[in-house]
Amino acid sequence: MSERDTTGPLPTGAIQQLRLDLAFRRAVEQVLDDLVRAAGATVALLGKNTAMRESQIRNVVDLAVATDSLLVVSNFVRYQMGRSGSKPWIDNGFGDRIVAEIEDPKRTVYKLADRVSDQVCRDIGESDKKQILGLARLRLVRLFLGYLNRWFYYASRTKEGWDDVERFVRQEAAHV
Repeated sequence: MSERDTTGPLPTGAIQQLRLDLAFRRAVEQVLDDLVRAAGATVALLGKNTAMRESQIRNVVDLAVATDSLLVVSNFVRYQMGRSGSKPWIDNGFGDRIVAEIEDPKRTVYKLADRVSDQVCRDIGESDKKQILGLARLRLVRLFLGYLNRWFYYASRTKEGWDDVERFVRQEAAHV
């Protein structure tokens, strides 16, 4: 007999949490391409002559992972925009776009979170969509910022990176 067999069944709460996690993984997987596209389009706003540093974007990613509050994350981006010398956060609406992706129901990340929460609620039979939507938004904002960081790192560290990001965004816009 395995160790699992001798400990008995998992508590109901643990089983529900596992079901929820699995439902989230499946639903998020379905929207990842759209999330990567949104991150690419956002980082393209910086352009190749940006003064943005890797650490600045990484700080936002780190904060998003460390907190469960999306308002804390958008407040931090606003803080970055307001700091003297924060030109990269303001130019071309980069910081505004990130805040909108976090807060605006009409933006991609928020819409994708709504799709994810609908799917999760269907999969687990949950009726409290507001709570599930909050969890979905948090997970997708974290992923969005991570993909944004990856796009930025690639663009800023490779010779053709910014041109490639711009090409990607143009191609995606042509397919929409």
